[in-house]
Amino acid sequence: MNPNPRTGRHVTGLAGNPMTKVLPGQLSLFDDLDAEVAPLPGPQTAAPSLYDSPSRGLVARTAEVEAWRARYGNWSSIRRSHAWEVHITCPDTPTARCQPTVLSADLRCDCLDNCCCVGDLLYRGACRGCDWEGEPRNQENAAVEDACDHAWPGWRDLPVVPRVPEDRKRHGAWVDRVATHYPTKWLTDGGPIRTRRSGLATRHVPGRTPFGGYDLAAEDPADAAASSTPHDGDPPAQRDS
Repeated sequence: MNPNPRTGRHVTGLAGNPMTKVLPGQLSLFDDLDAEVAPLPGPQTAAPSLYDSPSRGLVARTAEVEAWRARYGNWSSIRRSHAWEVHITCPDTPTARCQPTVLSADLRCDCLDNCCCVGDLLYRGACRGCDWEGEPRNQENAAVEDACDHAWPGWRDLPVVPRVPEDRKRHGAWVDRVATHYPTKWLTDGGPIRTRRSGLATRHVPGRTPFGGYDLAAEDPADAAASSTPHDGDPPAQRDS
């Protein structure tokens, strides 16, 4: 019985007969078994948090995260790194002028029960045309508004307009109608619009206008009145004496 020239093991065939010849270039199953397998990165792998990184701007943030993953692996990198990255569905392409987007950082844990960890999904406004970033926020809409304050000051004073029609053939008429109520080139330069929405459909949606602008939800007056009306069981408002 001849040993494998690389491993020194004696190899037998399927019928139990010794294999007396190893063909040049023949693969050996035992070589694969003997090979050392690098351990997968896991919770035990020490890696720094990027949450408090001094980096600012989409380019610097992206380069930092890519370097982190190259060193510590992609496995659960969003939670392990706590890095600020462009939030899902939000735009990340660079622009010539300031345009809003949102970053998010995941501070949540992987505990299944009996969790005492402190953390949540946080958001902050960012700009695709410069390195500006806003303060961390608990809600995505608040971060969007910060970014629009930076890129499109005055948006809060815009009138509420009809939603963009789903039928693209009607976009031209919609643009002509809305443009008469908005500043010159506001729409064509990618500025945000304000539309009346209520219930669960109140997310500020990126890329909703024909020119890529945000659709910012304006609270329905009826909803605002309802939220300010005391409900049964609510304590009466106290007046200063």
